[in-house]
Amino acid sequence: MTESYQQFRRYFSLNRIQAVIVPAMRKAWLASGLLCPACQNPFPPVDLSAGFRLRCPACEADLIIGFSHDWLCPLISVTGGLIAAYAQRLDGCQFVIGASIYSIIFLVVCACVLLPRLPVKMQLARDPVQGLRIPK
Repeated sequence: MTESYQQFRRYFSLNRIQAVIVPAMRKAWLASGLLCPACQNPFPPVDLSAGFRLRCPACEADLIIGFSHDWLCPLISVTGGLIAAYAQRLDGCQFVIGASIYSIIFLVVCACVLLPRLPVKMQLARDPVQGLRIPK
C-alpha cells in the first residue's frame, strides 16, 4: 500500500471517529462486566471518556475497548449515501461525488447515534510495529 493511502486510512478510519465522538457524548461512560481476553479475569469498571486503550491490572496486557457490531456504521452510511444520491437522480461523476458526501454525513450521524447504543467488547491491542514474524 502507498504511504498516502495509509495516511488516508489512518485519518478517516471509523476507530478515529468513534474515539472522538463517543467519549465527547458520554463524559462518565462506565464499562463494567468485561473480561480480560488474555487472563479471563473480570475487569473493574473504567471511565471511557479518557480513551479506549487500557492495561489489565492483573496480567499487564494492552487492551482496547471496541464495539461489538461496529461494521453496521460503514454499511449503513454507504447504503444511505447511495440511496440518497439515487433519490436525487444524479448520474455519472455527480453520483459518485454525491454518494461519497452523503456517506460521510451518514457515517458521522451513525457514529453519534448508533455507536453509543452498541454493546462494548474488550480485545487485545495490536502492536503498532509490524514485524516479519520470523522464528528465531
